[in-house]
Amino acid sequence: MNEKQYTREIVCPHCGHEFSDSWEYGRNDDDIGTIECVSCEKAFNARRIVTIEYCTEVLENERA
Repeated sequence: MNEKQYTREIVCPHCGHEFSDSWEYGRNDDDIGTIECVSCEKAFNARRIVTIEYCTEVLENERA
């Protein structure tokens, strides 16, 4: 397997196992660090990518 980039969960690059509890790994850092896969028991490095988006709308009483 190859690198896994921009996935919704941590995915083991060795066996493809998806970690459904990805949010539990790491602290407030982007670099989570080394993780051992619970499925194949091989180690790999993980990073968190954070994207911020905004939405705006006109207030109801301000609509023309």
